[in-house]
Amino acid sequence: MNIVALCIVSASELWTVDNKYTEEYLDQNPEELQTILYSLGMNTGTSIEVQEVTHRNRFNNIVTCKRWVGNERLDKEWLNSGYASQEAKDKATGSKLLTDLYRLRGAVE
Repeated sequence: MNIVALCIVSASELWTVDNKYTEEYLDQNPEELQTILYSLGMNTGTSIEVQEVTHRNRFNNIVTCKRWVGNERLDKEWLNSGYASQEAKDKATGSKLLTDLYRLRGAVE
């Protein structure tokens, strides 16, 4: 069992930051999308699920658009960036005690 450290990036967040990042643009530029997802903390070396759902984005807006769901990066650069989640930091320690605590919360895979 491992601690779940998800990274979720919404298309609405990307086009809010830069309006060139429309869903069509991202579909036509998969390499750039991979670079963006990586820079936002997603481990692009593992599977990434693309969802078309109504959700609340990081700006607290309810939107219906694509979002990408994957595992958060666990490399030292990301963990020290100031943006890594507590789950990612805890998972990176490899601590069995922390894994057990997350298991009690139902937050393991």
